[in-house]
Amino acid sequence: MNARTTLLHMLLIMIVVSVCIYLLLVRPLQRVRGQFNSPKFLERGLRIGPEAGTEFSELALAVNEVVARDQELRRRNKRLYLALMNIHDACVIYTASDGRAIFLNHEALEILGGEREEWIGKPIYEMSASTNIDTYRQSQQQLSRDGTIRQVRKIISKEGSTRFVEVTTNQTMIDDEKINIMVVRDLQQPENAIKQSQVNDLRRLIGGIAHELNNNHLVIKGRVDLAMEELPFGHSFRSMLRQVSARVDQVDSMINRLMTYAQIAQTNTVNFNVEEAISFVVNEQRSLAKQYDIETSPTEDARKTKILMDKEAFFTILRELIKNAVEASAPGTLLLISLDEEILNEKRLVSNHALARGSYIEIVVSDQGRGMTPREIAAAFDPFYSVSSDPGRGMGLSSVQSSIEMARGAIDIESAPGVGTNVTVLLPVTEEPIRVAPVPNHTFSI
Repeated sequence: MNARTTLLHMLLIMIVVSVCIYLLLVRPLQRVRGQFNSPKFLERGLRIGPEAGTEFSELALAVNEVVARDQELRRRNKRLYLALMNIHDACVIYTASDGRAIFLNHEALEILGGEREEWIGKPIYEMSASTNIDTYRQSQQQLSRDGTIRQVRKIISKEGSTRFVEVTTNQTMIDDEKINIMVVRDLQQPENAIKQSQVNDLRRLIGGIAHELNNNHLVIKGRVDLAMEELPFGHSFRSMLRQVSARVDQVDSMINRLMTYAQIAQTNTVNFNVEEAISFVVNEQRSLAKQYDIETSPTEDARKTKILMDKEAFFTILRELIKNAVEASAPGTLLLISLDEEILNEKRLVSNHALARGSYIEIVVSDQGRGMTPREIAAAFDPFYSVSSDPGRGMGLSSVQSSIEMARGAIDIESAPGVGTNVTVLLPVTEEPIRVAPVPNHTFSI
C-alpha cells in the first residue's frame, strides 16, 4: 500500500512538473519559434506577454532592440541606395581586386546602355574601348598610392555624338576589401576637356614609346659598360666608348623625362623638409649662375613644413624652374623663391587641375625677365614646346607638371611681356594632420 501510494505521488509530481515545463518553457519557446519563422518577424519583432515570465520578457526586449537597429540600418541603406541611384552624376562601384562592377545607377546605364544585369559582375575595364587590363592595373597602383584619381574621358554614343566627362575614382575599405567608387560627370568647359583628353592620350602613347626605348637603352648601356671594362687602359677604342657612353647618358636623361611626363617613372617617396631641399638646390644653382641674384624668402610657418614625394623629383622641379627664370632674365636681376603655407577650405581648380581641401606648401619662383604672352602661357606645359631653339629642350615644364600632379599638387603660371613671370607650385603638406575648416559630422551606414 505504501509503495503504491509513493508511486502515485511520484507520477503526480512528474505530471505537475511536465505541465509547468510546458507552460513556462515549451509553450513560450514554441511561440518564439513561430514568431521567428514568421515572414513578418522583422516588422513586428518578438511579442511575449508577462505570463511567459521575466526571463522571456527580457529576451523579447533584447531581441526587439536588435530588430529595431536592423530595421533602422535597412532604412538607411535603402535611402543611400535610392540617393546613389538618382544622383545626376553617373556612379559605378566595383571591387578593386578584379574590377568587377557591383553597383550602377541610372545615369551610368544611360551612358553604357543595356540592362543593369548585363553589367553587374563585368570588369570595369571592359566597359570602355580606351581601357584594358594593363591600364586598369596602372590606375589601381595610383589609387593605392594616392587614394583618388581624376581623369578626363571622351565618350561616343551609339548615335555618334561626343561628350567629355570627368571621371573621379576613390578607394575605400569595406569588410577588409578594397572597393572603388567611380563618379562620372559632364565637364562644363569642353575646350579644356578636349585638351586634357588629348594630353591623356599623348601620355599613354609616350609612355609606351618610352618603355620600349628604355628596354633597348638598358641593353645598349650594359654592353657599352661591359666593353669599357674588358678593354685595357690606353686602348684606342676607350675614347670612342666614352663618347658613346656620354651620348647614352643623354638619352637616359631624355627617356627619364618622357617616363616622368607619362607618369610611369619609378618613384621613391620620402618625407622631407621643403626649406632644406630648396636651400640645397639654390646653393647649387648659385654656383652655376653666379651673375644672378638668387634669393629665398620663406615665412615662419613654412620653415618646418614637410611634404611627401620623390625628393629627386622635387630637386628636378626646382632646378628646371630656376633654369627657366635664369634664361628669361638679364644678369644681375633678382630671382626670388618664396615659400609659404596655404590652407584650402574648399576644392580649388589650378590650371584645370582640381586640388582637394587641406594644407599646402606654396612655392613661388619669380623673375623680372622678358615675360610670356598668353599664347606662350597656354602652351607652356605642352610636351616638346619650347621658346628656345635648342633641339634638346621641350620636355622640361611638361615633366615638371607631371611630377607635381603625381604628388597630388598643381602648378600655375602668371606672366606678362616685359614684366616678369611668377610660377606657383602647390604641394600637399603631410607632416601633420591636414587642417580644414570645421564641417558637421555625419554618420552613414552601408
